[in-house]
Amino acid sequence: MKIGDLPVNRLGFGAMRVLGSEDIWGPPKDPANAKKVLRRAYELGANFFDTAESYGPQTDELVIAEAMHPYPKDLVIGTKCGLVRPKPSRWDEDGRPEKLRSDLEGSLKRLKLDCLHLWQLHAPDPKVPFEDSVGVLAEAPPAWPDITWGCHPGEFAMMSMRTPTMTRLYLQCPPDDDAANWSDERIWSELHARLDLPGGTKLNEGRIVQKGVAAMRSYVAEPMRYGRLFLAGDAAHIVPPTGAKGLNSAMADVRVLARALAEHCKRGSDALIERYSETCLRRMWLVQRFSTWLCTTVHRFPDTDAFTRRLQLAELQYMAGTETGRRMFAENFTGLPVER
Repeated sequence: MKIGDLPVNRLGFGAMRVLGSEDIWGPPKDPANAKKVLRRAYELGANFFDTAESYGPQTDELVIAEAMHPYPKDLVIGTKCGLVRPKPSRWDEDGRPEKLRSDLEGSLKRLKLDCLHLWQLHAPDPKVPFEDSVGVLAEAPPAWPDITWGCHPGEFAMMSMRTPTMTRLYLQCPPDDDAANWSDERIWSELHARLDLPGGTKLNEGRIVQKGVAAMRSYVAEPMRYGRLFLAGDAAHIVPPTGAKGLNSAMADVRVLARALAEHCKRGSDALIERYSETCLRRMWLVQRFSTWLCTTVHRFPDTDAFTRRLQLAELQYMAGTETGRRMFAENFTGLPVER
């Protein structure tokens, strides 16, 4: 199986408990044994370790680095951010961007990594807008108020606004490329080439605080149910980020499932539960159609010939230049209706 584009074995290891304390506080009671457990877990086939900045706090990441660094090539480490521990019994959300940046930089240092394999937000902070927490990529105000696609003669680029001061940016590159090959200078140079408008607005630069190579892939699990287990969001389907449909689709699934569960609990009826997968998949396949169409229209591929390129341009001209094309795009991009 894979986490993103990183292959991992089906059995991973939750490293929280190597600290030994019930409240996950302080250093391990037996440091030597904690390191021995980590090494043994890897020997037995667990090549994905899960930890968090808040475990200890901060101690768990240090123990992993002490036990496993230099890391085996196939070891994937995921860590988490966004909690504060004022005392052993407290796990308080803190999703402020400055806190998340501090967590990120601290985790990189403690784990002795240049780039995190997987970085997760523990839980949304109800005091902070969710987009403020998850939009940490470049500390640069967006140059344009809307998502912007750059269909450059070379390759694709995209800019989306997360907050008035945070921008998420994408650059097309070979799928087997390494983020280490992309210096900040190279990233900004390519972004300017692909997104800047001649004689018009230029992209705003800022400090890049997160970068990685993400696989462009699509996936659908059908049916979206196994017995009493119901799948929703990324557990059931993946779409490329080009169409910005991931969170929209997850919310649609949850809305359908919530209605079905409410019907079951209030009236004892399983009619909506039995139709859950069918209902969600009707919408999801339309989302996949749109995401695949947009992805193949704006990206250049190694085998793209002159004829295919002209077809791509014709698609873009129809979408932007006709009322029907604009309506079709708006309906799909803003989100298709959610069935009952």
